[in-house]
Amino acid sequence: MIKSMTGYGKADLEITGYRVGLEIRSVNHRFCEISVQNLPQDLRFLETKLKKLVSRRFSRGHFYLSFQVMPMENEFSFGNIYLNEEALERCFLALSGIKKKLGLTEEVSLTHLLQLQDKFVQKMPGVDFKEFESKIESLLQKAMSELDRMREEEGKSLASDLQSHLLLIKSQIGEIERYREGILQNYKNRLLKKLDELKSILEMDPQRLAQEVVLYSDRMDIQEEISRLISHLSQFEKMIQGNEPSGRGMDFLLQEMNREINTIGSKTGGTPTTLFVKQELEILREQVQNVE
Repeated sequence: MIKSMTGYGKADLEITGYRVGLEIRSVNHRFCEISVQNLPQDLRFLETKLKKLVSRRFSRGHFYLSFQVMPMENEFSFGNIYLNEEALERCFLALSGIKKKLGLTEEVSLTHLLQLQDKFVQKMPGVDFKEFESKIESLLQKAMSELDRMREEEGKSLASDLQSHLLLIKSQIGEIERYREGILQNYKNRLLKKLDELKSILEMDPQRLAQEVVLYSDRMDIQEEISRLISHLSQFEKMIQGNEPSGRGMDFLLQEMNREINTIGSKTGGTPTTLFVKQELEILREQVQNVE
């Protein structure tokens, strides 16, 4: 069954004296886009690995990974804040030099230095990075499994909705086919009437005339478009019931079905039935945007 691109999952575990929580959510996206948030600077080296793990499991969607890393001994603090005094001293000397060079009267103050936020660094004391690297994968897999279950549940609901609109379109095929014979006969009658009016002006071979009438009538026939539309509907239904990511394939089929119904509408002069099918195809197109 198809899966939705919308979902949420979370997991947590203890790693080397820290409680690590992970929330992962996904929304629809044309490709596989991954954003990692709140990962401590000391653990940024894991970001590439995390993105690879997500992209291996999911084919489409925008994924947001949000981490919480809290020391076990004090869950209300996050790491330790260290003041890079040497860097601040260099900043003070640089600002003093600029002040003198420009002839400024304002004194260099602590406020000026505190505005240089990058001179404060956040570090994680006592981290076993190898243990973090080995365990964070299992943490992510656990969160992704929960996310995947939600995407499957959303996919079931989405599949049911797609199927109901698909049945509405299929129910109109017979009506379109009933139009076909009447349309062809009306076209032949109008063409013959026009040609009959021209007989007095032009000399025409009756046999050649009959051939031309058949040729132009064939061009107005919608049987090929109906057959292709039926084939596309059948493929679309198989994708709904399949287990492979099908969002892109469904989107392509909807473009082709829309092309066929537009041609049918053009040849028939437009009917309430073709208009109804176009509306249903647009509903399907909007829903498919959330199919993985």
